[in-house]
Amino acid sequence: MRSEDGAPPDEIRYQVTGPIARITIDRPARLNALDRDAITVMTGAFEEASADATVRVVVVTGTGTRAFSVGADLKDMAARDAEGEEVDDPRARGTRLFESILLCDKPVIAAINGLALGAGCEVALACDMRLAAANASLGLPEAKLGLAAMFGSIALPRLLPSAVAAKMLCTGEPMPADEALRWGLVNDVLASEDLPAAVEDLAQSVAANAPLSLSRFKRVRLETYGLPYGEALRLDVTPDLYSSADRREGVRAFLEKRPPRWSGR
Repeated sequence: MRSEDGAPPDEIRYQVTGPIARITIDRPARLNALDRDAITVMTGAFEEASADATVRVVVVTGTGTRAFSVGADLKDMAARDAEGEEVDDPRARGTRLFESILLCDKPVIAAINGLALGAGCEVALACDMRLAAANASLGLPEAKLGLAAMFGSIALPRLLPSAVAAKMLCTGEPMPADEALRWGLVNDVLASEDLPAAVEDLAQSVAANAPLSLSRFKRVRLETYGLPYGEALRLDVTPDLYSSADRREGVRAFLEKRPPRWSGR
């Protein structure tokens, strides 16, 4: 995979092992900040994982223990400013990344191994589940920088009480992992050394389940958000599980007391 600008994908690592796809931001010298090329390659990785029938769950993380991602690469942005180059509107490039996570056909787990700020926080917010190291924090400091956290401004009030989200956005101050856990913004907080094993356990637990069910759960959550119950219950969401081969296999496996052999059909 190469970015549309021709940049090598070395700083975004994509690996598939069995049913688990892993996307790693590997720019530790920049605290895993995201420049334009990294965003493009990362978007492609999520789209590839979504299209891969062998993948059942995706894990995204950053290299090291200091940062998941501190967001936009401000040094890169400043260099482009100095050269008089127009800075991208993040709705053109960044939003495509967040949408590729939201619309990924597989559940996505964020392993927040340190600071998750700005666009890095938005990547985590776009994921379906979030596990955090005890030293992690999540924040949207855009108000301190004259920037606009477009996706975060939409996602955060859906995940937190309105006043809590407003304070986080308007002060730009990060939320420590333990506080994020209290508000339900993350699923669990673990010692840094325990995070990889906990993420692996969660990913394996998810991957053991029926892929069509996993895909449908994600679509239903997204497509029914905010709808009245009656309207939501009547929404036609695919795939149709009850006519699937996997539904028949799941019932047989349960009655025969054996692990199911999912086909994704």
